Amino acid sequence: MIKIAFEGGLGNQMFQYTMGRYLQLKFNEPVTYDISRYIFENDEIRDFELLNFNMDPSWSKAPSDKSRQKRFGISYLAYCAFTWIYLKLNADRFLHYKPLRLPKTYNAIINRLGHYRVHFNNYETPRRYSWTKTINVRGMWFWMDMAREMRPIIKNELTVRTPISDLNRNTLDMIRSTYSVGVHIRRGDYVKLGLIVCDINYYQQCIRRMASELKDPVFFIFSDDIEWVRENLNIPDGISVIYVDNNNSSSDDMRLLSNCAHFIMSNSTFSWWGAFLGDHPDKKVYVPKYWTHRNHQSLFALPEWTIIDNRNL
Repeated sequence: MIKIAFEGGLGNQMFQYTMGRYLQLKFNEPVTYDISRYIFENDEIRDFELLNFNMDPSWSKAPSDKSRQKRFGISYLAYCAFTWIYLKLNADRFLHYKPLRLPKTYNAIINRLGHYRVHFNNYETPRRYSWTKTINVRGMWFWMDMAREMRPIIKNELTVRTPISDLNRNTLDMIRSTYSVGVHIRRGDYVKLGLIVCDINYYQQCIRRMASELKDPVFFIFSDDIEWVRENLNIPDGISVIYVDNNNSSSDDMRLLSNCAHFIMSNSTFSWWGAFLGDHPDKKVYVPKYWTHRNHQSLFALPEWTIIDNRNL
């Protein structure tokens, strides 16, 4: 049995779902999903939104429980002990984004205990050699190669299935009938957490550049603070801009964004999935070079996308 413990916003949930489907096919085991974090843990500010998508019908929902030990089994205590040691060993490395010490050893130990927890996983393929019947899969699993491999399978499954409103239908029709460019400007919790690395100048420059490369593009602006963007974006006359202010859920906005022909991304997994799922044959994607305030370059840029230096514009 594979148990996916979901966490984070919609973009993170989509990475976790893709990882769950990957393991389901690789290990040929049933999957259950746990959304207890959204119910019981106060630091989780998002909602679980994948039920609005075409999730694999074979997946079953696990009982929700406040206790992590009950959720993850008796081995959770040993997992916590080994994780505490691992974090202490790599405290300075996490801080400066350096390669971690003994990652394969750590993962081999917790895998034996039935726990799989990784954020970036580009160094080895997960193996099924746990001593437990259930493997608990946690973490964001930002694994670009895996997502590309799984795209033919999850493309339809990560399509919104809930009915579309008349307002969103009108917006979707405009997106599909124009040379649409989806621009996602992430603010919201990023402002409070100090994670804004794409300033307004980045979006202005990207829009001007995209406008010079496309014939009669229409820029559809998506944001979790659309009023601030409307007041501050200051796009020159002659460039067509539509601010998507439909009071949407994240899943409704994902349906619209992913139908755009071209994309200007922020440093957000929501942006990433909108661009990744886009189907236009000549799709252009601008992705920020830096994902955080640290000096490391983004691991989210796919080879066919255009990397924009969001520090030196």
